[in-house]
Amino acid sequence: MSASIGAAVDVASPRPDASQAPPAGSSSAATFLATEHWSLLGTRSMMWQESMTRTTIFLTVVSATLVALALTADASTFGTTFTLVSLVALPAVWLLGLATYVRLVHINISDVYLVIAMNRLRRAYLDVAPELAPYLTAGAADDEPGIAATYGLGHPAKASLGNFLVTTPTLVMTVDAALAAGFAAFLASRLGSTTPGITAVALAVFALVWLLLLVVQIRPLFVIRRTLESRFPTPVDPLATGPASASVTKARPERAQEQPEHGPQHDADGVEDQVVDVGAAPRMEQLQDLDGQ
Repeated sequence: MSASIGAAVDVASPRPDASQAPPAGSSSAATFLATEHWSLLGTRSMMWQESMTRTTIFLTVVSATLVALALTADASTFGTTFTLVSLVALPAVWLLGLATYVRLVHINISDVYLVIAMNRLRRAYLDVAPELAPYLTAGAADDEPGIAATYGLGHPAKASLGNFLVTTPTLVMTVDAALAAGFAAFLASRLGSTTPGITAVALAVFALVWLLLLVVQIRPLFVIRRTLESRFPTPVDPLATGPASASVTKARPERAQEQPEHGPQHDADGVEDQVVDVGAAPRMEQLQDLDGQ
């Protein structure tokens, strides 16, 4: 699925002419864009459902395996039966967790491509109806700031260590590393290693597996950042805010032309002139009366 999604929204595909926007008020263009948008939303929803289902299955299997090992250890007093069950169950559960983790990473990468595609559709919405710009929350640009605006719901999402540590792939990655460390410690104990040696082996395996899986998760993100070709970048305008800043920026000069330059100052001068004129009329009449006398 991830390969087909990546091909459908390939960021390296030929660039369209951004100047040839859909005709304003075109109902057929709006219908086509809405249909495409709903298709991408449906694909994204199915991927997230798959992500949650795979994670739930994996954690359920891990819990059931640990319970089974505890019951086996109690029944066999950590004898041969416990050793055989551990040698079979722990590698199988670890491979299930590895497959789950790799699929979650693929889903996250595909989700980034889907966000890019939907941001382009929002840009097309604004080309058809620029007046909708103030009502959009997600991003309308397909560059890195636009992607961050969509993930941050209008506010640029900043990558941080805290956000990374609470993601679902990181959770599964940590459980995988713990399973690998537990299996390594089990083998070390069966080989007659001392307690400090078993602890050192477990910590070393945990750190090694965790770092290797971390590279698997982070490397595709750097590839996207390096190969991303933006068709509709975020406009460089410090006064423009929100996902539809391009349309707002275009509309600002039109609003400026509606008001004459220094209009309020002219209006104020006109009011002052009227006050002076009203006060000057009685004084002229008084001067004429004095001349007549």
